[in-house]
Amino acid sequence: MIAGQGLQMVETARGVVEKEIGPGTLVHIPTAAYHSTVNTGTETMELLAIYAPFGPEAELRKLPGVEIEPPACQH
Repeated sequence: MIAGQGLQMVETARGVVEKEIGPGTLVHIPTAAYHSTVNTGTETMELLAIYAPFGPEAELRKLPGVEIEPPACQH
């Protein structure tokens, strides 16, 4: 997480795990695990999501309201 506050939920074989997350938090979500990330703060939540192997992000692009931001120019 880059900015903001949230609640991360991941469903595992042992049950549901929920954790408060904030800037600097790294979350690993196993392949095909049911999960959610909810903004619990008053400011915009900023996340960096990395998909490995790639693929699921193609479906996310189809969701209403999703905007793909171009990378910032690095000079």
